[in-house]
Amino acid sequence: MGPPGSGKGTQTDMLAEKLKIPAISTGELLRLEVKHRTKIGKIIKRNMDSGRMVPDKLVREVMEKRLKEHDTSRGFILDGFPRHSRQTRDLAEILAEMGEQVKDVAVFYVYISAAEVRRRLSRRRVCYFCGRTYHLDVNPPKKKNICDFCGHRIERRKDDQPKAIFRRLRNFHRENDPLLDYFSRQNPVFRINGEQAIKKVQADILKDLRRLK
Repeated sequence: MGPPGSGKGTQTDMLAEKLKIPAISTGELLRLEVKHRTKIGKIIKRNMDSGRMVPDKLVREVMEKRLKEHDTSRGFILDGFPRHSRQTRDLAEILAEMGEQVKDVAVFYVYISAAEVRRRLSRRRVCYFCGRTYHLDVNPPKKKNICDFCGHRIERRKDDQPKAIFRRLRNFHRENDPLLDYFSRQNPVFRINGEQAIKKVQADILKDLRRLK
């Protein structure tokens, strides 16, 4: 868990490679629906373009399908789900159908300041063709505004525009803060400083993860 731009997606991918379990990003799954122009994708696009949250019913439908694939049998890492109490209930129901329980979920909260959120998101770019994400300061493309992998043009996401960032951050804290309190009462919750170097953030996560064994 973490605010927009906290680097939780990067940390999720690194951790998934380390543990050999799938990283499941709600944002990536939703953007794939948009890319393939599915019926759900068209609704999602309208919400994402305006900085609004995607309806819970659609998020659950996309997440449930992904979580029930065979590669999640040894565990999985969630990025961006659940975001609030309704989605927590959705997760509990999905896990129950898989023979698991919410209490077995470990939570890592990667925190950064609001000023850092604005700075990071203003410099983020994405390739809508292949889904690759870049940051102009940390991992810029080799050729200006061109994706290294597919050669298509990279762009700033519409929900990374200043007004959309403000709405996203406000929505995040309104919905995430109570969720964090909820998990803190029953789950192992680790708070990680996301303003450190990427490798240091990962080291802190792994250190806390080993405490669970």
